[in-house]
Amino acid sequence: MDQEIRDFYAQGFEEEQLRVGGNGRLEFLRTQEIVRRFVGRRAQVLHVGGATGVHAGWLAQDGHDVVVVDAMPSHVEVARACPG
Repeated sequence: MDQEIRDFYAQGFEEEQLRVGGNGRLEFLRTQEIVRRFVGRRAQVLHVGGATGVHAGWLAQDGHDVVVVDAMPSHVEVARACPG
């Protein structure tokens, strides 16, 4: 991965933008709505580009088995600490 891209994601804006108000929060809630509509009660979910696990957390709480894959090792470490 290009160093400039790594530097950008290392700043940590990815998770914050989806949890805080505005368009990011709307994106987060809309993603939940769409995924819940199409995913069964218990599924195996592979989240490619899953960043810090912002979606993996609620998917695991919904009872799914979630694996996060991301190009940033620091994101994967944060995701690993998510419940479930």
